Amino acid sequence: MRISAISLLLLIPFSAMLASNSLASAVNPVPVSAEMQQATQALLQGDKRPAAALLDKTAPQSSYELMALEILYLLASSATDLADARLTSFEQQFASNPETFAFSSEVWRSIGHQASIFAKRGYYKKAVKAKIQAGVLAPENPYYLTLQASALGQGDSYGGSAAAQKPLTDKIATLDRKWGYIARINLAQNEDDVALGESMAEQAAGAFKQDFDVLERVAQWHWTIGSYEQAQAYFLQACQHRPAMTWHLQVKWYNACYQVGEFANDKQIGMDKGVKALNILLNVYSLPTEVNFDIASLSMTLADSEYTDPARKLLQRIVLESPDKALARKAQKLLGRTP
Repeated sequence: MRISAISLLLLIPFSAMLASNSLASAVNPVPVSAEMQQATQALLQGDKRPAAALLDKTAPQSSYELMALEILYLLASSATDLADARLTSFEQQFASNPETFAFSSEVWRSIGHQASIFAKRGYYKKAVKAKIQAGVLAPENPYYLTLQASALGQGDSYGGSAAAQKPLTDKIATLDRKWGYIARINLAQNEDDVALGESMAEQAAGAFKQDFDVLERVAQWHWTIGSYEQAQAYFLQACQHRPAMTWHLQVKWYNACYQVGEFANDKQIGMDKGVKALNILLNVYSLPTEVNFDIASLSMTLADSEYTDPARKLLQRIVLESPDKALARKAQKLLGRTP
């Protein structure tokens, strides 16, 4: 599987940086300012400047959202040691909020991917511990409990407890239908129970036909068992239902859309689906950055130029606006190969 530029930045999808209206019974929601949305959206596209400007004018420690943004900015800048220190302080400062640990769990894992081979395991264990803590702090919230259950399924060597996953999954199913489906798909995957996974995936997709969380998880399930055409179809459905503007969900949305194109390119299936998903993505990801160049480049690979107008517009913008001369030359070269 090809790792895109945004995946290199984030590696494993982040749990929501801010509380989202997609979280059932969200605990301690954090308000999202328009300026914060702009900075995070730019950072997702590989442009760190709005985040840097926002952090320069206000002390990051002054708020939850700014401190979280600083951690993501440091991670994007490969300042791993500093991101580690800031994340530790973040967990201590906001220790009563389960969202803190939903967020930190994925940051710990991403730091682990950047760390040396000798340090990786320690960071992954921190990630498992954080997910478990999110559920401990919100014992009746199905979203955070689903995170906890998935972490428990990682096994004893990483701090989990596979034996505890099933009873917790059963509890989630009694609390919330949607997260119950997702938790049971997680359980099926951990236990290699294909029959259960297939049953839950089919029921979940039928019951929540416009729910991004469900559609993306069902797509992941089919990808895991090698059902690539079904995975591609469900990723496209997820792509067509863009979730709320939070870091975690927007990263998952990007990856869902991009993966549709990846399946088309790598497996030579659903070329029309691939172009459709990439065009949806390019309608949102329009900054002249390398992240977005990768989207446009893949789109141009999959279709004739008459179907790739969003890609060509993005490449033209890179040529005209990007301060990265090497990137501008790549965009010009790609444009030169089309009518």
